[in-house]
Amino acid sequence: MILFWMLKRKHLILFKTMDIKLNDIQRCITIAYGIDDIKSVERFTVVASKFTTQDHHFLVKTSKNTFFLKRYDTSHINKILCEVSAVLRLKDRIRIPQIFQTKEKLDYFIDNGSVFVLYQYVDVLNLKETDEEAQSFFDVLCDIETKLTASNSDWNNFYDFHLHLSRFESESTELLKVIASDGRNHAPRDLEYVKFLVNEVNKLKSDILNLKIPKSLIHGDFLMQNLLRDEDGIVWVLDWEKSLEYITSVDVMRSITFTMFDPAQEDMNLNAEVFAKWSRYCFKKIPLSKEEKSNAINLYYFHVITNTDFLRRLYIERQDLNEKMAGEDFLICKWFRDHKDAIQVVAGSIL
Repeated sequence: MILFWMLKRKHLILFKTMDIKLNDIQRCITIAYGIDDIKSVERFTVVASKFTTQDHHFLVKTSKNTFFLKRYDTSHINKILCEVSAVLRLKDRIRIPQIFQTKEKLDYFIDNGSVFVLYQYVDVLNLKETDEEAQSFFDVLCDIETKLTASNSDWNNFYDFHLHLSRFESESTELLKVIASDGRNHAPRDLEYVKFLVNEVNKLKSDILNLKIPKSLIHGDFLMQNLLRDEDGIVWVLDWEKSLEYITSVDVMRSITFTMFDPAQEDMNLNAEVFAKWSRYCFKKIPLSKEEKSNAINLYYFHVITNTDFLRRLYIERQDLNEKMAGEDFLICKWFRDHKDAIQVVAGSIL
């Protein structure tokens, strides 16, 4: 599989984003990194990831080494900045991939609408491919989350729920207007989705706004396919592009949700008892404040119903995205509305 990391700005004008040719990528790498013995550049598909897009990952092979190359449109450059920030902060705490810098000591290079990052490559399977047992995966999750909370230097730096709510209210108002005038077939569903979110947020916000929950760096996409276990048993954590200062319990519960989640199964394979079981398991191991644990279910539901990122990209930014994912997010929201009280009862005093 892969180990990656990032690189700073350099413009190389060799090809256009919409017409990516492997030979042009090879010339681009040679110019940026001085690697002149490249044998091949190959498209690479991340196994067990339904979110992988075409022309996003590449393997670069030389006579002695193999590198992993990751490509974004420049409109997504903030993902790279997130990864760079996280790796610098965590490199002495967590095993994460090495970034290779350009000849000019830059952290990434840009070529006519695309931004590229060159990473270390390790040829081992991710935990999804190796059918890792759930408990083993959640043990890794707890270990990494504990290290992330330990990197928090100020436990009095609380998350700003008022700012969070203000952003949601502004974006949801804009979405309601934009979706109402959108002619695509899925727009009526997504208009109902946003109205649902606004209604649910209004019911919950009074329970959330005055909580004092410490901010901590989170991974943001902690899934089995983003973890590698090498032949020495060491776990490497990949894909920090969604990392941010946020709420640890949210990161944990998101991981539990999408480890279970299967849209092809009844109720998306989500189960309140199983969800509560792993929540209890993780929160016994991860050092969190009593206030965060006791409000963890509501905190996660508040996150779910205020997360309009995909809708914003689909309707406001007009990105070419799989519209079915908005429908899946809507189903998850409704599932949690209907089951969060049952999860709280089963989870008991740990939460």
